[in-house]
Amino acid sequence: MDNQGMMAAAVTQLTAQRSIVQRGLVVGEQALLLQAGRDSHLPSTLNTSESQQASGSYCTHTTLGERARLLVTQPEGVMSLQAKRDIDLSAAQVLHTGEQGHTLFSAGRNLTVGAATVGYQQRIQQQPNDYLIHSRYQEIGSQIKVAGTIHCQANNDFQAIASEISSGIPVNQNDTNGNPLTALENSQETDGALCTATRKQQKIPTLT
Repeated sequence: MDNQGMMAAAVTQLTAQRSIVQRGLVVGEQALLLQAGRDSHLPSTLNTSESQQASGSYCTHTTLGERARLLVTQPEGVMSLQAKRDIDLSAAQVLHTGEQGHTLFSAGRNLTVGAATVGYQQRIQQQPNDYLIHSRYQEIGSQIKVAGTIHCQANNDFQAIASEISSGIPVNQNDTNGNPLTALENSQETDGALCTATRKQQKIPTLT
């Protein structure tokens, strides 16, 4: 099942014997239920543009397009995302604003709250054998914000990469290996003459 665009109802339920690929916005005012017999993916769109000159110089930009989004709004609402194998979020946004609501992520194998890589690479050709390549990349993580309770469960591995998970009470995260959250990394690299490389931490954008 591959859904794109917007879908909204008081109660929204998506069930697939195989996998669910959910793009765009899905709203369940009172309840949002996704259940996959195999995997469940919430990918976000990446847009890439490239310009090139006869001299050999070029520039490539990758930006974040439409993000996969899930939304529940009513008090005591329910959001449930379950898959018998893997659940994978890529720069997705999950928002449950209902007070005293419940949110569940349950994967039979792996649960990955992941990120998308954006940035640019530029090659400046000064002479036939003299050039400079400069690149800058940033991980845009997924964001999960709920007003009530949230339970994240994976029978194998749970990873949150460059992502934010917050709730009205402490988040219940469980996997068989006890993996910690992985911090966001913003990297900048240059290659060629006068090569330097630096790495630093940055905060991810705030979900609104």
